[in-house]
Amino acid sequence: MRINSAIALLILLCSVTLGASTSLRRSARSFESGEALTPGDEGSYILEDKTADTREFYNPALALGILNKLNPLPAPNIASNKSLMIKRDPNYCLKTHEYLVKNPTSVFNELNFLTDYSMLSYFRKDIVPMVGRDVMPYINSDYIRLSQKLGGFDIEPSVNNIFFKLGVHNELHIGSHFACLTQNYNHIPGSDDIANKDAVAHNLKIYYEKYKNQPTCSPGDKFFPQTWLLANEAECKEWFAYINSPEYEREKAEKTIVFIRKIGVGVHRGAGVQPVDEEEEQMLRRGLKNGENCGKKMDYSIIVQRYISNPLLVYNHKFDFRVYMMVSSTNPLTVYYHDGFLRVSLYEYDVNSKAKGAHLTNTAQSEDVFKDKELQEKMGMNETELRNFQMWNYTRLANYLISEGRIDSLGWIDGYLRPKIEHAMQHLIRITKNSFAKQSNLWELYGVDFMLDDKLNLWFIECNRSPVIKDSNEEKGLFLRKLFRDGFEILSAQLRSRMKRVIKFVNMLTSEGFARENTLDPSDVVLPNLEENRRIFNSLLENKIDDEFKISPDNSWIKIVDETLPGVERYNGMFPIECFD
Repeated sequence: MRINSAIALLILLCSVTLGASTSLRRSARSFESGEALTPGDEGSYILEDKTADTREFYNPALALGILNKLNPLPAPNIASNKSLMIKRDPNYCLKTHEYLVKNPTSVFNELNFLTDYSMLSYFRKDIVPMVGRDVMPYINSDYIRLSQKLGGFDIEPSVNNIFFKLGVHNELHIGSHFACLTQNYNHIPGSDDIANKDAVAHNLKIYYEKYKNQPTCSPGDKFFPQTWLLANEAECKEWFAYINSPEYEREKAEKTIVFIRKIGVGVHRGAGVQPVDEEEEQMLRRGLKNGENCGKKMDYSIIVQRYISNPLLVYNHKFDFRVYMMVSSTNPLTVYYHDGFLRVSLYEYDVNSKAKGAHLTNTAQSEDVFKDKELQEKMGMNETELRNFQMWNYTRLANYLISEGRIDSLGWIDGYLRPKIEHAMQHLIRITKNSFAKQSNLWELYGVDFMLDDKLNLWFIECNRSPVIKDSNEEKGLFLRKLFRDGFEILSAQLRSRMKRVIKFVNMLTSEGFARENTLDPSDVVLPNLEENRRIFNSLLENKIDDEFKISPDNSWIKIVDETLPGVERYNGMFPIECFD
């Protein structure tokens, strides 16, 4: 159910005595749906909607009591002695309620950030000042030890955007310690299933099995390289059986590198990733005794994946795509796609090369090049030229492929590349969406990596939380500014729509006598039918961008999932109806 922000009338009922419960339910249904009741319906009547345009509470003191009743704080269940920059105040979110009723317009007019990014980071120096205000500059990764020594800081109640590099929801309780009613938080509990390499590989196997008899619902065999989880006994033994077979020896003679080894959890930027050359193969054989130790406890999760042996190259350099996906809401699920860029290796591709940068395209693999003038001279470019070569946009790639006779026109971008990436992201969301915590103020930005092979098949490589935010060249700086400006427009529109509906509902309860002060306890309010009112309140928190806060037409994010829509429309018509449960 939704509020129609354009309605000019509220349907309210007179009775607050014996018939109050029925009357309130009917009023609330009308309030949520915009349906009009006629004067003869159970004694109801029509009143002018005095709350239609207000962004303030009629009675702040009463409103605070109502909010505390409607949005009770969950009891913190975090049992941790870890010292954090932020204090564990179990009543913190009550303070944000108080701030809201005293300063209700702040949520509509301000973007106030709390972030742990370094003071020298691009996000803190450029992105935050562009879109809002850094209200707690003394909290950052540069001074973490100092803040811990001081016992941690209280979060300013004016904060409405919490943007942390690392998730702190295992140490701080959402809805009590932080991430309150008026705050967006940029991590989703449960997103391990999409961000950890071993988890996404496992979930993909389940997904393939589910749709094995419905090929139109499956991503097909040209989507994710075949993967074995060596912590899984059966998969581990299957992989060793293959590498001990004559077939593997024939394949290795043909391709040189057949597999790539990765650590499934907790490592990024190419760390923990190694092509399985002869040296790496022997290490794996020794570590698992050529398969005899399969099923025995391992210190960390290792996966082995088929190496894409026919990568598409540009000027004989390997590349991948870093593309952005934003889960802007999990209640309901709403997902956006944003164009990314090519990350081109600075090393020429050679399957026999021992240089990691020849096989991996993470920008981290090029950092040594930018520090080595002699190596830059051998490559024939200075640092600025190398940085510009390392990052290509879609148009630059398409023009190169046209010059090579691989595609016919720039229409390939909209006709093939973007739809392929968008659909791949939709599959990733369908694979993992049930793991996401369902709460309206949670969101997450992901950097999703893909590759093209020389047949132009698109392969999903991995999905990364907290992707690097760095202006490695001028073009990328402009790109990131647009990405974040438009992203926070969407997130702010969701938050402001929620808060407008909250204020409107609280004002309705106040002005029509459904809530009143408790004469026996001035700190309390009397709110009959509490469970019904909480149900209505929670339904108003479901994310829907009201017309007043609609997104600008030049916003660069493209919505690819909207689970408020019916059937095939949820995924932009990219799945047939039989793919929906």
